[in-house]
Amino acid sequence: MTESKFQADLIQDLQGEGCVCVKLDPGTGTIPKGWPDLLILWPGGRFTVCEVKDFGGTVSPQQRRHVVLLRLSGFEVCFVDPRPDYCYPLPMTYQELEDYEPPTRSTFP
Repeated sequence: MTESKFQADLIQDLQGEGCVCVKLDPGTGTIPKGWPDLLILWPGGRFTVCEVKDFGGTVSPQQRRHVVLLRLSGFEVCFVDPRPDYCYPLPMTYQELEDYEPPTRSTFP
């Protein structure tokens, strides 16, 4: 599965739950390079900023800086990837964001 396919499936699943998913295009217009991929608007008025990763992906220093700064500013932020523990966008703590590493093919059964 590619990152774009995983992301499309994630968006479809979240829309089925009543979410609005805004796909951001970092590095274009006014969206800074390294900004997270998705803005998820949940029913009830909360939102999560989400960086999507696939097997073998990397987290650039800019991406890590943006997600950490957003979290320290009080926003819900997360990384998601195809691993069962990471495939649903749940808010992550500052330390979880700092420690996150995308999966490699060898770490996934």
